Amino acid sequence: MIIAAAGDERMLTVCGLFAKEGAECRLLASEGAFEPPRGLPFFASDDTEKCFCGADAAVLPFPAFKNGLLNAPLCKKAYTPEEVFAQAGSAFVLGGGLPEGADLFYDYARDEKLLLENALITAEGAVYVLMQSVKRTVCGMKTAVAGSGRIGRALAEKLFALGAEVSVLARDPKARAEARARGYKAAGFEDLEAPLSGAGVLFNTVPRRVFGRGALSALPEGARYIELASAPGGAAREDAYGCGLEYIAAPGLPGKYAPVSAGEALFRCVKGVLRERGIIR
Repeated sequence: MIIAAAGDERMLTVCGLFAKEGAECRLLASEGAFEPPRGLPFFASDDTEKCFCGADAAVLPFPAFKNGLLNAPLCKKAYTPEEVFAQAGSAFVLGGGLPEGADLFYDYARDEKLLLENALITAEGAVYVLMQSVKRTVCGMKTAVAGSGRIGRALAEKLFALGAEVSVLARDPKARAEARARGYKAAGFEDLEAPLSGAGVLFNTVPRRVFGRGALSALPEGARYIELASAPGGAAREDAYGCGLEYIAAPGLPGKYAPVSAGEALFRCVKGVLRERGIIR
């Protein structure tokens, strides 16, 4: 079994765990970009042909591509999707945001279990980002979380467990009712004065603009606006600054905050998919 992997630090864990199970692992990485797990050496090269040629599975990151290029911070070179897919050949390719409809592709974005695991890691990482910024505990802090998806729900639960006052901002009345049932406060986006007044932080998980300068002005000066969503995010950086807020961009926390845990989650996902496809036993 040959596993070819490309991406960030999460792939060190993926390769290490597959190597433990006897697979031949190849990592697309430039020399000196990483330190292999002790006792589990695997081949590394920034040459896509050497890395992907003859592989049974090609494990790409989540997301697989950014700005039209492979999301591979362990490499000094840049790789286009066409180059990666051509070198992967008949290998089964797994990654985030891959083309739909191809039998040889598996998109992590459709894997609910992996998405939930990443949401939990993101929530913990978001709390860490906040505590690093304010240099105080979360207990007793008034907080607001915009969005009621996987990450929003996980984050609200973490904050509440730590003793924070939590307000969930959601468009869906059902989501607001569920938030209140869990002991949080809840509001829509049309009236933000009460939930944001006096809040020390506003976390956004909504991947579209939902906060203008008028809404952000309800936050006290010096409060944190922490952006967890992908571009364009919930608010413009200049609007946050214009309201006297500290704007903190924190997308992609699993790979940055806890790459080992995120790599373990990715390994479980990849192994399960390969087993279902009959590629491994």
